[in-house]
Amino acid sequence: MEHILEQSLQQSLGWNDSGSSRRFAHGHTGLAPALLERLASPYGLIDLARSRNFGKSLRCRNAQGAVGSSRFTSEGRLDPRKLRKIANNGCTLIYDGLNLYTPELEVACRALSWQAGEDVWANAYLSIGDTPGFPLHRDSHDTLIVQVSGQKNWEVRRRSIGSAAEAADVESGGESAPSEILWSGQLQAGDALYIPEGYWHVATRSGLGGDSHSLHLTFGIERCTGARWAQWVAAAVAEDDMFRRQIDNAGSAVDELSERLAEIGRTKSFPAMQVSRQETATSKYQAVHIPSFGSLERAVAITPFAPSIQVDRAGVRVRAANVEIELRSEAESLIRLLLSGHPVDLGSDPSVRRLAITLIEHGLLAPLTSYSAAGYDGFVRTLFMTSPRHSAVGM
Repeated sequence: MEHILEQSLQQSLGWNDSGSSRRFAHGHTGLAPALLERLASPYGLIDLARSRNFGKSLRCRNAQGAVGSSRFTSEGRLDPRKLRKIANNGCTLIYDGLNLYTPELEVACRALSWQAGEDVWANAYLSIGDTPGFPLHRDSHDTLIVQVSGQKNWEVRRRSIGSAAEAADVESGGESAPSEILWSGQLQAGDALYIPEGYWHVATRSGLGGDSHSLHLTFGIERCTGARWAQWVAAAVAEDDMFRRQIDNAGSAVDELSERLAEIGRTKSFPAMQVSRQETATSKYQAVHIPSFGSLERAVAITPFAPSIQVDRAGVRVRAANVEIELRSEAESLIRLLLSGHPVDLGSDPSVRRLAITLIEHGLLAPLTSYSAAGYDGFVRTLFMTSPRHSAVGM
């Protein structure tokens, strides 16, 4: 999948095709203001929270800390009149998991997940007026910040030496942040930061005046840890006959188990776990094709990660979204097209539609609707079938 946000981030942050360097980076995406506003906008977010019940996924903070939901919501929805009263003294609205609510961010997170091979989600932070943010803290996941509009000041410090991969802030005590400042500056619309897990940082609008705002998106990237790999190995160990036998304190038995454990660890390697996790991750988004709704005209892949497509003598084997299917080898080029992550105009060939419906029934593909198309228009080019021979062009 070629998404303009993901491509602009790769270029502006100096990443290569295999993903980030896992080092702190900052740059300017060069994205047009109209595209940034498509991802999120201040009034758009207010309208969204006014019409949808976000529950605990909508939070608010001001200079005194967390604001009780009754002070800015009514019946579970954002109350603009209540918000205005709080906003007079500065506040920040926080939208957790915003990718579950808008097609634009759903598709952007899917593109980043396909590229990084990791789970990605999006939060939005809308700061109104002169207001501080969270105290100096570190996160247990990598964070990718894209400034959508307005301005916000940032300060980033290095990771604490030997620190565990867990969240912490200076107000909770127990650990001090490094004193050396790695980077500080003001983000403007289109700017981006990449902050690896464990790096301390703080963002604020304090001192920037009450007649402006800041809106930025934070894409969280949940990297695999050694603990997760150990759990994967432990699951394999639990099924191994040697480890299901009773043992005593005899050294030979323990030595044999140690050797067997090392062997299983080599077989169940970290890269193998990554491949397995990506192939078996289930999609948050389900689709259905109902013939009585009309002919299937357009479709798009909805798998959490890029599908694995392998060809052998038996045909084409597709693994994704905890599904494995085998299809005819003659359909390889069409399968790759349909599962490319790009919207596909299916054209007039009935065989193309039949294959698309098969992939929908297995949860790998979805009909593209006017609603879901909003996540692709201007961000991901559409591919068009140009002949019954299954060639395609993009726009």
